Amino acid sequence: MKFQYSLKILLPFLLTVQTLLFESCSTSYKSSVNTFNNKININLSKHNLTYQFVHDSLFEKPVNKQIDTFDYLFLSQLYRKIKSRGFQLGQDSSFQIMNLENCLIDFSYGQSKLVKFTHDSFYVNQFTSTLVCQTNIGSTKLFTATYDEYQDYKIKPKSNAKNSLDPTKKWLETNNYYYCLEPISYNKAYLIARNLSERAAFKLDSINEVNFIKNYPELADKSIKEKKINPVVDFLQVLGVVTLLLVFNIL
Repeated sequence: MKFQYSLKILLPFLLTVQTLLFESCSTSYKSSVNTFNNKININLSKHNLTYQFVHDSLFEKPVNKQIDTFDYLFLSQLYRKIKSRGFQLGQDSSFQIMNLENCLIDFSYGQSKLVKFTHDSFYVNQFTSTLVCQTNIGSTKLFTATYDEYQDYKIKPKSNAKNSLDPTKKWLETNNYYYCLEPISYNKAYLIARNLSERAAFKLDSINEVNFIKNYPELADKSIKEKKINPVVDFLQVLGVVTLLLVFNIL
């Protein structure tokens, strides 16, 4: 009797645990817009990417060599990020095609920032990279993406800077310091290419989503229910069921 009494107390507890385990399965709703990305084509076959820049001394290396490197870095990163979002790239599609043609990347100086030290301060240039392409989707028929990065700089206190300034660099001065702004290095160019391609891919995603909702409202209204079960929770659920069966058999 005592054993049966203990089981009757334990049974509600086991049922409660089992209920909580089943409810711990996470259910999420994924927008149907993203499920159709594999039917949307991003066409870059006519990108004809060119560059413009304010002057040759922007870059650490000769500008033609630096642009060639940046060109490869940017396009390879952009292709990879478009594919990672599930879009088709350069394939035929009767569903939705977004063309990017006659693209230009402009390198220029944007708004400067003030760098403050104990006694002095000076300005560092903002380096702005802007991608502009003609496109068939959007209100302006232009696709744009921008990434800003501040220039690197070197600084030396005047008190111990005698005969230590690189004569090949353009040094400026404040009351207490010498400083120079560094050109865009290979590593900095890689950072800019990676981030600009990320901005472009994000913009492509948002534009295609807006266009999809506009052109396919009946599909855009749907949602796909995804049920995700934690493997540990799944095991505990099975264990809970087995325990309950054993309890009922004993009773």
